[in-house]
Amino acid sequence: MNTQDIITDLCSFVSTEFADRREVSPDERLMPGIVDSLGVFVLAEHIQHTYGVALDDVDMTAEALENIRALVALIEEKRRLETLHATPTT
Repeated sequence: MNTQDIITDLCSFVSTEFADRREVSPDERLMPGIVDSLGVFVLAEHIQHTYGVALDDVDMTAEALENIRALVALIEEKRRLETLHATPTT
């Protein structure tokens, strides 16, 4: 999945789960506002299940949850780091 696909998917997920199906912009503030503290866990579970990226408490900062673009940047960074750690060194 490329960046735009992830943005589109997360906008749809947040719209459905937290915003009564109203359209959510990738730049719209998630916290405080759309996603509450319990919703953070639901969102983290969706990200792990959908993108294979495990987010822990350290990852779930106010900056990472500012908006969907920030969240996508975190997902992509975690993927990049996982790829680096999985690549054998010669």
